[in-house]
Amino acid sequence: MISPAALLTVCVDFKHPAAYLALAPTLALANRLNLAIDWVPKRIPLPRGPSEPAGEDRGSQHRRLRHEYVLRDLRRYGPQGIDRPPAGDSTLPALGLLRVRRDCPARLSQFVAAMFDAIWAKREAMNDAHLIAGLVAAAGADGGGLAEAADDLDAIEAALTERGIFNVPAYIVDDEVFFGRAHLPMVEWIIRGREGQGPI
Repeated sequence: MISPAALLTVCVDFKHPAAYLALAPTLALANRLNLAIDWVPKRIPLPRGPSEPAGEDRGSQHRRLRHEYVLRDLRRYGPQGIDRPPAGDSTLPALGLLRVRRDCPARLSQFVAAMFDAIWAKREAMNDAHLIAGLVAAAGADGGGLAEAADDLDAIEAALTERGIFNVPAYIVDDEVFFGRAHLPMVEWIIRGREGQGPI
């Protein structure tokens, strides 16, 4: 049984490949369960590997391998032709998300999908203030003065970090946190009231 008050919080960074790859299955889950999603911005540094692995220490090797794994996942699961994350800083899209979240929460998923499409499929510049303002306005919110929410963004991200959220996508449901789209079956099981054997 699905509670009508059930709410799923999803933390995203618009430049992160794992968040991009999680969009479609996350929206499918929400549609299947008629579920509202509270999308929250959490900027995460992308793992980067050194160009020359010779003489690397354990930490450098770990970062390089994580970076290579993220790119392999993107090539494996992403649409054809998208093989690298978009360039730029994701602060403006995060500020746009906060504005839509505040002013038009019912259109939040629509905004998130449009933002990912603009940045990933259309390869629009993430730091294009006109683009971001237009997407915010298309969702029904005021696209002007997004920088005014910078303090709010910092406070939200600090609270998420304090809660132990260090990667995206992060799913928060029933006060539990799950990282990555691979946990969507568990998220669905929790939302459905933990009936039967949980997915393991």
